[in-house]
Amino acid sequence: MKFWLALKRASRSVASAKSRTAILALVVGICMMSLALTVSFVSSSYRLMKLGMDLQGRRTCNIGTDISPFVEGNGSKHHLDLEDLKALRERFSGVALFLPDSGSSRILSRNGRHVKSFVLGNDPSIVLPETSWRPIAMDGRLVEMGDLEGLSRVCVLNTVAKEALFGSERPIGKEIQVGEMSFTVVGVYDDVVTQKLGFKGKNSVILIPMTTCMKRLLNVTALNSLSFFVQQGNDTEAVANQVADLLRKRHGIIPPRKDDFSISTPGQMRQFFDEILHQVRAVAALIVGLAFLLAAGVLAQVQWLSINHRRTEIGVRRALGATQGDLSLDLLWESLLVTACGSILGLILTAAALPVIHRVFYAAPDNYSAGSLFSPYTHMQVDGWVLGACAVATLFIGLAAGVLPARRAARIDPVEALR
Repeated sequence: MKFWLALKRASRSVASAKSRTAILALVVGICMMSLALTVSFVSSSYRLMKLGMDLQGRRTCNIGTDISPFVEGNGSKHHLDLEDLKALRERFSGVALFLPDSGSSRILSRNGRHVKSFVLGNDPSIVLPETSWRPIAMDGRLVEMGDLEGLSRVCVLNTVAKEALFGSERPIGKEIQVGEMSFTVVGVYDDVVTQKLGFKGKNSVILIPMTTCMKRLLNVTALNSLSFFVQQGNDTEAVANQVADLLRKRHGIIPPRKDDFSISTPGQMRQFFDEILHQVRAVAALIVGLAFLLAAGVLAQVQWLSINHRRTEIGVRRALGATQGDLSLDLLWESLLVTACGSILGLILTAAALPVIHRVFYAAPDNYSAGSLFSPYTHMQVDGWVLGACAVATLFIGLAAGVLPARRAARIDPVEALR
């Protein structure tokens, strides 16, 4: 009964001071929104980095080069090319599987509709056992080996490109323009990445045969990058060193001359992800700490001012028999009620902020370059447990901020307060 009476008195007090309650609720709501978005950012970053490690695979390495494959004179040995790929496949047959990567961006067109898209060369001859990324045919078929051998002008659209160019119309067998070249659509695909993360990507992507991409569309021999999967029974680091030695020999690199390529092993990638995540956590902890301090400081300060303005009221209540415990309980309830209002407002502000964040950082189909598949901003999700945890944490802030002012109010001398 004592607690319910205190809650009733606190409710009347909060309702009577509308301006003060609104300001405090707004401060608490902004702090909770900051807390929820920060925790969600860290959570999404961790999820995406973990997915990146899963995609990388425990035995998958990447070979990259800082030299653009599209500069003039790409016959020189300052990039990865098809001859490098051929030599690596011959040398490491039965030891490692090599998967080339080539592509660029182009405008896709059909019947007056246009969309800027990634155009990726696809080599279906190699399927890496531990690689999670793979296209899933939703309609029609994927790129096949016969397409590579015949340099076929066929393409497979992802769901975003399909919607942008065809809407609800079935695209199989129809032609689209990829830049200045015509391609026939043979399939529509989705991928495991978007299904695992539970969101739909907004980047338009199409797959075409690797040979067609390099020899017809781009007219280059250079690869964007090259990945290789080390088969069981072989040491990944040792194979990576042997691959580096072969590339140095082919590129005519003699130490101390610097390599014109780089090889990223799973161990290096894991260390890189750990360093990034550590930095993200440090920044997040700073933001969360500042949000806590701001909310607690503002709440405590306003409570102090409120007590000073209500000294007469407190003195009357003490004179009429209210105990120190009664006053402390009333003020704690007030602090919790205001914080609860702020938590509800924080939920509303968080829900309102997410579309803005997605709008700013999320790439629209006609502007593919503004967002990346692995961008934590682009695919930041606020989970229910995050909102619940932030709401509970916010209530604790309100409780902590109200303790000292409540104890101070309880110690007010009724005689002094009534003078």
